[in-house]
Amino acid sequence: MILPNENHHMVDLETLDTSATAIVLSIGLASFSLEKGITDRADLVLRIDDQEEVGRTRSDATVAWWADQSPEARKVLDDAENCNKDTHETLIMLGDWLGPVPILWGNGAAFDNAILQNLYESFNIEPPWKHWHNRCYRTLKDLGEKKIARLRGEYIIEPEPSRRGTHHNAMDDATYQAECALRYLRTLAL
Repeated sequence: MILPNENHHMVDLETLDTSATAIVLSIGLASFSLEKGITDRADLVLRIDDQEEVGRTRSDATVAWWADQSPEARKVLDDAENCNKDTHETLIMLGDWLGPVPILWGNGAAFDNAILQNLYESFNIEPPWKHWHNRCYRTLKDLGEKKIARLRGEYIIEPEPSRRGTHHNAMDDATYQAECALRYLRTLAL
């Protein structure tokens, strides 16, 4: 079985930098399993000021990139600026939400999971997942797309999920990536 553990979570972050020390604006999550599909979703907005106090970073290039995004996507900037919930508390709550022995999928081996781990460490909290439970969605996508290309004409391939919601909304992106991950995992099992 490809997913013996039911505690898989796709994570997507919206940030103000691309380095591991980036200020995180929001964390989107979509829990999933092969049997049940998407089982839960979460969207957490984080405060900017308390992240700056612990040395989290922003880059001019990423701030400029945000200026080119849709108004719906840019809403997270105001939400994070006006957030009054302590980031430390939010991270503790996230750990509880992930449950026991979470497996965390992120879009890129050095992006979402690495930034989120670094964020936990910035607030002196042990990340709620073990490093051996990091998974790379980008690698899965590459392998899945290559297998889909090879199998076309031999098998009926599950159609690509429809993209819903706002691009660069963390929860919408995490949900879409989890739906695609399920498609790739099912295809790789053929």
